[in-house]
Amino acid sequence: MSNIVELTGTVEDVFAHRFTLKTDEGNKLVDLGPGGERELSLSAGQTISVKGEDKPAEFKAKEIRIAGAEWQAVKADEKHQPKPPHDRGDAHGGDSELTDEHVTRLLDEEGYSDHAERTRKPKHVEVMATKDGQRHKVHVHKDGVKKAELVD
Repeated sequence: MSNIVELTGTVEDVFAHRFTLKTDEGNKLVDLGPGGERELSLSAGQTISVKGEDKPAEFKAKEIRIAGAEWQAVKADEKHQPKPPHDRGDAHGGDSELTDEHVTRLLDEEGYSDHAERTRKPKHVEVMATKDGQRHKVHVHKDGVKKAELVD
């Protein structure tokens, strides 16, 4: 789970749903999410505080307080909100049909063996597997093997 942190500073530039905030630690790009700026009147020079998640490229704002007023929840457009894990398939964020058993069956049908090393991706599973005595990096999708690369 992410840690919520608070930043305070001065708004420097506003770009639709993003703005730069000058803080004691330096400038930070703050993202309100698409449409998140609609209920706010942000302009350069305002002193604000934001609470949210500090990501490597930007600060994802969850709440904002302008000039010492009450905290307001940032309300981005719903269609741009990330889907919870249960809406994306399994708990790993992948396709729910790509169970370990399904991947194993598809690999076995294609003649692969020694396929325990797996990396789950959003739409497929990458598997290190052996076929005809050679190691392959195999991309398994719900409807079969889509790509196999020979590895050294």
